[in-house]
Amino acid sequence: MAEVVAAFALAIDLANGIPAEHGLRCTLIAERLGALLGLPEDDRADLYYVTLLRFLGCTADSHEVAQLMGDEIRLSSQFEQMDPGNANDALAWALHHLGEGQPLPRRAWMFITMLSYGSKRADFVLGHCEAAQRLGARLGVSRRVVDLLDDVYERWDGKGEPRHRPGPDLAPVIRVIHLAKDVEIHHRYYGVDGAVAVARKRSGSALDPHLVELFCKHAEDVVEAVEVTSAWEAVLAAEPGPHRRMAPEHLEGAAEALADFADLKSAFLAGHSRRVARLTASALATLGTPQSQIATMRLAGLVHDLGRVAVSALVWDRSGPLTDREVQVLRLMTRGLSLKQMAEALNVTVKTVASSTGSVGYRLAGAAGTIGEFPCQKPPSWFSACTPPWPPMTLAQSPIASVPTPRSHTPARPRCAAASSLPR
Repeated sequence: MAEVVAAFALAIDLANGIPAEHGLRCTLIAERLGALLGLPEDDRADLYYVTLLRFLGCTADSHEVAQLMGDEIRLSSQFEQMDPGNANDALAWALHHLGEGQPLPRRAWMFITMLSYGSKRADFVLGHCEAAQRLGARLGVSRRVVDLLDDVYERWDGKGEPRHRPGPDLAPVIRVIHLAKDVEIHHRYYGVDGAVAVARKRSGSALDPHLVELFCKHAEDVVEAVEVTSAWEAVLAAEPGPHRRMAPEHLEGAAEALADFADLKSAFLAGHSRRVARLTASALATLGTPQSQIATMRLAGLVHDLGRVAVSALVWDRSGPLTDREVQVLRLMTRGLSLKQMAEALNVTVKTVASSTGSVGYRLAGAAGTIGEFPCQKPPSWFSACTPPWPPMTLAQSPIASVPTPRSHTPARPRCAAASSLPR
């Protein structure tokens, strides 16, 4: 199970616009702090999984935040070092950086909108927590981990969201996570001294004073946890106690959770990845593909769009033409180490996922006519003899999967319009 959850942590980093493996490094620091604090093994196991998944609901409001304040990924990355409970710091940042490069009237409108966002913050955070809990439950983590995901935005001083729970009412696991996050970020930018300084500054407000003192006494030992060649391998090795296993029959549920996490990115994408997976499986079944390959390709269809979370909802919701830069971003969105690790964690070959975007697939699928759920003639023999199974996935990613639902640039269309929309 750790491999799948760690893969989710990589996707969360992408969605928040923060450096890759932030979630993994936080987990290594949290585990070191948990050991120093003397947490029992069961609590350390909860700490491990909650730290990896603490921002699991981060795509739940991407659409709304992008509409209110612009590029939500850039906003999240710029807020990384800030204390969200410090209103003066937030206002100072907004005056200098919010809407940089935009005309003055647009910046003024964004600033006013940000002020109004403050009154809605509790609702947004509640949405994050609810999405995280639902996705976490479908991943198969323990009930205790699911419950703890409701407290990841709380604070020691009781000024957090969404329940305003004061520090003494928060589980030690949550208090450790809050400190681990701040330590990882500021150690990355400013070294050990910077991490100690920010911990002391936020002691008693965002952070548990007792934990801060414990960290400051052992700061060198704690941050040593992230000085590793591979954070991925270190996190997998750091799982406390008996390693939790995900039964093969639960793997598809985990992949569906990843699919929904990606599709939450835009109001126009609900259920898109599931439709791609379903159509892929249907097309392959029509071609007589062995069931084992169909099962693997269904998983690939579910996770094929995880790179989507690294692109702002402003792009996905755009009704007009994209800029050259945005087009380039979209071309690159599925490349990189994070997708590779996610695919490997789900036992889906990287070659299968990457090849699903090749233009050759459109030509092959278009020549075969409509397939699967759509009326079609029998595919030609050369098409079914095509040994690589990914052209049907490319067909599923094509207009066939999208025409039944409205998109930002086009209304919903009849299913019969799908085949005529395919490139030949």
